[in-house]
Amino acid sequence: MTRRKLFGRYFHALTTHSPLLYRIICLRSLNTEIQERMFSQVKQISKTTSNQSTDNIVTNAIKRLHYEEDSKHEDTIAVQESEIEKLAKVTGPFTNTCFTIEIMKSASYQSHIERISDYLVCGPGVWWKTTNDGAEFFDGDFEDDYRDVGPTMHHFRSSSLVDIDALLLEQWEQCITENIQLPAVSIVTYGHEGAGQTIQLQN
Repeated sequence: MTRRKLFGRYFHALTTHSPLLYRIICLRSLNTEIQERMFSQVKQISKTTSNQSTDNIVTNAIKRLHYEEDSKHEDTIAVQESEIEKLAKVTGPFTNTCFTIEIMKSASYQSHIERISDYLVCGPGVWWKTTNDGAEFFDGDFEDDYRDVGPTMHHFRSSSLVDIDALLLEQWEQCITENIQLPAVSIVTYGHEGAGQTIQLQN
């Protein structure tokens, strides 16, 4: 138990954790906004309609929550999703992600491609290609979500985030040792003593 966990200060980063979670569970299933909204509703009910006694606060909250849900004339969740769909249509379809050479020179870019090493191990032309000013990844709305060459998706019942992290590290090392072409200008490798060595890539 760390101090951060003890006081409820967890480290969450979308770019760090999403690539790992995506491989074992649908990210849409992790959207807990509806459940969080219910907590806020229960808290408000408990403050305004109960005598703060532990004997009846839970029963009172459940009864009033059910009554409020049954008495609504419109489905607020459906209304909100409708508004989101309208905004999504305005933005248009997502195109492929492109990285310029300047971005590809940054250390954070190498961290990014290490997280998707199971896609890179397939080689160029499958999930990405080089362009005149950088690299383009085939992740747009009009691209296929699956290709026969991989990678294989996993399931949360048989895989854990630790397993996925180890798999990505193994496949990143495979990319390095087998000289698989990478969408990068250079990469930094680390030896057993922690010393970094910059390797220039010829793409």
